[in-house]
Parts: sequence; structure tokens; C-alpha cells
Amino acid sequence: MRPPDFQRLFESAPNLYLVLSPKLDIVAVSNAYLRATLTERDKIVGRLIFDVFPDNPNDPTASGVSNLRDSLNRALATRQPDTMAVQKYDIPLQDGSFEVRYWSCVNTPVIGADGQVAYITHLAEDVTEFIRLRQQGLEQNKLTQELRSKSEKMEGEIYLRAQELQETNARLREAERLKSEFFANISHELRTPLSLILGPVQSLLAEKHGPVSDGQSQLLTTIHNNSIRLLQMINDLLDLSKSEAGKMSADRQPTNIQRLTLAVLFDFEALAAQKQITLQSTVGKDHGPVMIDPYLFEHILFNLLSNAIKFTPSGGKITVTLEAGDNDLLLSVEDTGIGIQEKDLSGLFEKFRQVEGSSTRKYEGTGLGLALVKKFTELLDGKVDVKSKPGRGSVFTVSCYAPKAEETTRPDIRRSTLFPIEQKTPDRLPDRIDSTSRPYPSLRVLICEDNDELRTYIWSLLQDLCSIRIARNGVEGLDLVHSWSPDLVLSDVMMPEKDGITLCSDIKKNPATASIVVVLLTALAQREHMLRGWEAQADEYLFKPIHPEELITRVRSLLKGIDERKKHAEWMRQKNQELAYAHAELAQKEKLANYARALERANRELEDFAYISSHDMKSPVSSFNGLLAMMDRKGAVKGEHAQLFEMTRQSAKQLQLTVNMLNNTIAYRKNLTPQREVLLFDNVLDAAVIGLSEQFLHSGARISTDFSRCPSASFPAIHLQSILQNLLSNAIKYRREDFPPEIRIETDVIGEDVLLVVQDNGMGFDLANNQDKLFRLFQRFHTHTEGMGVGLYLVRSIVDFFEGRIEVDSEINNGTTFKIYLGHAKVQ
Repeated sequence: MRPPDFQRLFESAPNLYLVLSPKLDIVAVSNAYLRATLTERDKIVGRLIFDVFPDNPNDPTASGVSNLRDSLNRALATRQPDTMAVQKYDIPLQDGSFEVRYWSCVNTPVIGADGQVAYITHLAEDVTEFIRLRQQGLEQNKLTQELRSKSEKMEGEIYLRAQELQETNARLREAERLKSEFFANISHELRTPLSLILGPVQSLLAEKHGPVSDGQSQLLTTIHNNSIRLLQMINDLLDLSKSEAGKMSADRQPTNIQRLTLAVLFDFEALAAQKQITLQSTVGKDHGPVMIDPYLFEHILFNLLSNAIKFTPSGGKITVTLEAGDNDLLLSVEDTGIGIQEKDLSGLFEKFRQVEGSSTRKYEGTGLGLALVKKFTELLDGKVDVKSKPGRGSVFTVSCYAPKAEETTRPDIRRSTLFPIEQKTPDRLPDRIDSTSRPYPSLRVLICEDNDELRTYIWSLLQDLCSIRIARNGVEGLDLVHSWSPDLVLSDVMMPEKDGITLCSDIKKNPATASIVVVLLTALAQREHMLRGWEAQADEYLFKPIHPEELITRVRSLLKGIDERKKHAEWMRQKNQELAYAHAELAQKEKLANYARALERANRELEDFAYISSHDMKSPVSSFNGLLAMMDRKGAVKGEHAQLFEMTRQSAKQLQLTVNMLNNTIAYRKNLTPQREVLLFDNVLDAAVIGLSEQFLHSGARISTDFSRCPSASFPAIHLQSILQNLLSNAIKYRREDFPPEIRIETDVIGEDVLLVVQDNGMGFDLANNQDKLFRLFQRFHTHTEGMGVGLYLVRSIVDFFEGRIEVDSEINNGTTFKIYLGHAKVQ
């Protein structure tokens, strides 16, 4: 038997499918998708999906491309199916215009044999007709005042929920982006003070500034080792944020891999000796440089050694082996530590994953080291393996691609680049700056500092950002606040005449200056001093000694926020003008809504009056008919008055019928029961037809049904039977003289509602001129045909009571179609 032709099977599938490459190029498409999108296979395969299906340039709110790109990127990143909200994504036509379409899509990644995403299947469902049906229902019902508010709430509900879900997803993705940026920014900020700690400490340990006593050396070594540990954690956070953002790649350079390995080992000798751990290495002969990213390799070895020393008890041994071949590199780190349970090996390289419980663990760490080892090894086109036995130790093996290089351009390495070197910062920046080159030339910063040198130094750091004025104390500063109106005040806390906290309090208490941003400079980091500043409503603290990059970065950030707030204030001013117009329109709409509510009350009162009146008329009309019947039996009226008597008797009979019908109709509407039951449409239809058997017999009417899509519903059987009887009775009553009645009944499920469709081939009516009268009590459209005009009133009353709606389509001499949505009637 021949194997199936999978390409033909795929292209003939009834669903709408695209197959995309990881670069989002179209590689395959089903015939159904081509038909739905009005495209041709040879014109779209091989092209980027967004080139084939761009946003409608005439729709400024179009977001289909960005939403689809976000969903596809999530599928690539998570390797999980991603379901999109209902999208408005217009289809380009050959004449350059666009056709409005709505889609429901699922993007599913296909994982290849190498464990990477090989393809993405894009399954689409065209829901345009459904959305249009909702929108059409809104237009048809908005003229019906009794249900106007309810219809506005229900119409388009699915699409609106989808848009809300879409906006929520966008906010969550923005929060994730901000979190990654926060990790990167805070890690970068921490590296600056650490560099200023490590540089001087290393200089002191090297005795570059004179001899150091044994006690001092021990304390400096403790500071050095803990700073290195903190720096490693910060570097790990930075590397993680870069790798997750896709901003890290291998930068291969000619590298002396043996010397780099020995340099990293040298940095761990002191720590290993402190824990009484034997550190051995076999790095092989120096065969010359290899092409590798030294940063990535260095961090792989650094993290593996850190873990080995952390989890190896005193008296243990760590062995590092390096083997360099013609094109490959093999690195192994073996320890005699605590080992790893077999059940924990599968998740060992996940980020933030630690074998110990977080509340009881005794080993420090962020859980990022091994995750970065795996990521960096993959960037070097390699893999990492681990073998471990609890209580006997572990062996981590890294193999990666590292071809030989012709020559090295790197100097000999004595120690790892993971440790910072001493850096110098210039004391002064140029005194004169062209104001046009400043990023915030219109913003003003006031510096209040009593130390002349520090005041001049701060001014030199900030003069290329904005306009600056200087004050020597708080009194001068407050005068400039009122006369010069700065946007930001940078003030020392301790100053003569008026200190910084008092100055801040004076600024914030005055409504005219309260919006000015105040940053306090202080060498007092105790909580009580900071509380005083916060009580004075200081916006931010900066601590002395001030690092120049920190000061520039923080002030630049604050100025950016001030600039954005000013632009936002201008935008708000314009929006307030627009809002004033909107309020006027809203007041007009509220006025109309009050009219609608008054009309609804009047309708209810009229209905109550009709019910009471019909009930009160029932008794005298019955007596009147009884007397006429008695006179007829006794022959009381004869001769020339007999004809007038007969006319009176017939009129009274008709009056009796009208009063009874009105009374029963309103009573039925008032006594609708909310009790639902699970029913079969076949059974209810049979009961309705039995009640109309005489009409069916005389008219020759025929019924065809299709209940396959929805054979049952949750609805009171007595009310559904009343709906069917009235619609069937109308179809027979208003039949065309030249055709016997043919009635078609179908059902379907729309969301949580059940759709009941009743279609006939009868006389029809002018829907455009009679739509607002269609469901009113005693309305008739064919005066020569018998009827009271209450059937459709009853149908509408029942459907309204159960939060449903009715759509009607009719044409003179071409039949009528009723689409009835039974609210919340889907059988769960």
C-alpha cells in the first residue's frame, strides 16, 4: 500500500492553515486558506507573512500585524500554542483596497528533531459573518426603545471581550519587558559602586600604597571575596536579561584557551585554600590560539568552579581538565562534593532552579549559574552534560566548537576579565557648552550646596543637560525658587542659614512651587534622617560620596520625567477641551435616555391599564352577549329589525372575542415562568402542530426541519410551544393564494444562546415601513386576512423575558424569516 500524500492531504484540509518558518516566512498553505484570503499559492509562499498581509493603511486603529507578531513571538519563545483574541485584520484586494475581516487564530510551534522550533502552524477561522450578524442586530434593535439599553449591552459582547483580553495581554507583555529592563538597569547601577570597591581593595592588597598589616589584609581579603561574589550575581543577572532579550551572541576571537583557563583557576586558588579543597588541573599543551568567545568560555568555567567549590566540603578535591582538538574543545570540572539526586538532574539547568528548598537551603546562590552555563555553551555551538552520584560528587562536561586560529590578537592573560580594574573619572567637564546641544534646554535645575568645590563639580557634571543656577544655602535657594522657577532642585541636606530639609518643606508646602522635583544630597544614611526628608516630601535621595555617572544618570532620568509630564500636561489641556464637548454630547444623550425611561414607564402603565380595562369589561360584555343570545332563542326580534339584531349580535361576539384575547394575552405575559427545563425541539414541535392540526389540514401546509446542530435547549417547554404555535399560525394564515404553505425550521448554537430559525414562503410584508410596528399589540399588515395582531406581541414578550432577541427578514410575496435567539439556552 502506497504511503499517503501528506502534502495533498494538508492542502485539501477543510480548515484554514498556514505553515511558517521560524523567520515567519510562509512555507505552505491550505486551499481553504487561499480561498478565504483571496490569494494564490505561488504568490505568497516564500514571503514574509506581514508582507503578504499588511495592516489596512486607511484604518489608523489597525493592530492586526502587531498582535499577530506578538503571538508568533510568544509561540517561538514559550514553545507552546498561543491563542489570539478575535482580530480585525483586513484582507488586501487586487485593486489595492481592503476587505474588512474578523479572525480567530491559534499559532502552534512544531518542534524538530534537534529540539528547536522547526515550523509554526497558523490556524485561522473566519468569524466575519458572526461579527457582522452581531453588528446588524445592533442596528436593527436600536430603534426599539423598550430594549435599547439591553441591546447596547449585549451587541458585540464577544468582540469587546476579545479586545479587552488583547489589551490585558499587551499590558502583561509590557510588564514583562519592564521587569527585564529593571533587572538590567539595577544590575548596571550596582556594578559602578562595586568597581569602586574592588579597584581600591586590589590596590591595597597589592601594597601599591604602602605595606598592609596581617589584620588589615585579612579584612581586605574578606571585602574582596564578598565583592567578587556579589559582582558574579550582578553579572549573571545582566547576562540573563541580555540572553532572554536575544541580544547576546558569540563573538569568536583568536584566544589562548590554556592561558585563559589557568587565569580563571588562579582566581579561585585562594578561595579553595580557605576551604581546604585541593584544586587540580590538566590543561594540556599550548597548541596555539583557537577561535572562541573568551567572555562566554570564561563565564562557563567561572560558574562551574563556583558551584564545585560551593558544594564540595572541606578536604575534598576539584579537578579541571581541558582538551583542545583540531576543531573541538572539551572542558570537564569534577568534584567530590555532595552530588545530585537523579530526580533533580532533569531540571538542573533551569534558571532560578535550586536543588534545595528555598526556605531550608544552606548554600547561597541565585540559581542562575548553571542556566547561564547551558545558554553560553549553546551560543558556542556546544552542549553540556552532567553525571552525579549523591555523596560521591559530580562531573560537568562541556564540549563546543573551537577551530584553530592562525594567530592571536589578544595579549597574554594573567587573570580573569571578570574582575574590574581601577578607573579614573575626570574632575571637571568643559565649562562652556552650546545650549542648543543640551537634551533639555528649556528645563531648569537649581543646585544648593555650601561646599564650593562640590558645588562647582556638580555644576560641571550637569551643565550639558539643561540650564543651571547655583545657590550657596537654603535662603538663596528659596529666593531663586520664587524668582527663577526651576523644574528640579538638587540640594545638600546640611547647609548654613536654612538646611535642605527645611528648603524642601518650604517648596512643597507652597501650592505655587509644590510640583518642583526636590532631590536631597546627604551623607547621613540613617533611617531617622531619611524619614525627615520623606516627611518634607522629598522626591529622591542621593548619598555621598556621589558617583558622577550615578548623578548624571539620575538627574537625566528625572529631567526626562519632568519633560514628559509637561508634554502630558499640554496634551491633557487639549483633551480637556475635547472632553468639554464630549460632556455636552453626553448631557444630550442623558436627556434622550430620560425620555426613553419615561416612555418605558408609560408603556408599562398602558399595559396595566389595558389589563385592568379588559378584565373589567369582561363581565359586562359577557352579560351583554348572554342577553342577546337569550333574545335570539326566544325570537324576540323579528321582521324588519332582524337584520339589525344580527349585526348587533355579531359585533358583540367580536367584542367578546377581543376582550378575552386581550385579557388572556396580557395575563400570559405577566405570568411568564422563569423555570427552565431541558427539552427536545422535535417533541415541542409535535405538540405545537397538534394544537394547529385543523389549520394544517385545511391549508395543506408542509414542514421541514433540521435540528442536527442543536437538538435540545434549556427553555420552558410551554413558552417555546407558544412561540412555535404563533409563528406557524402566522405562516399558514398569511400564505399566498397560489402556493401551499412551506415552512422550514432549523436550530443552531451561537455562544451561550440557541438560534431558532422559522422561514415561510408566504405573503411577506414591507419591512422598511413597518419594522417599528411589527411586535406591537393589535398590529395587522393584511387587512383582508383574519387575525387579532397579538401573536408576534406574545412571541416578543417571551423572548424579551428570557434575555433573547429577534431578527426579521421579509419581502412582499417572497416570504418571511424569523431568527430567534433564545438567551442562555445552550445545554451545558
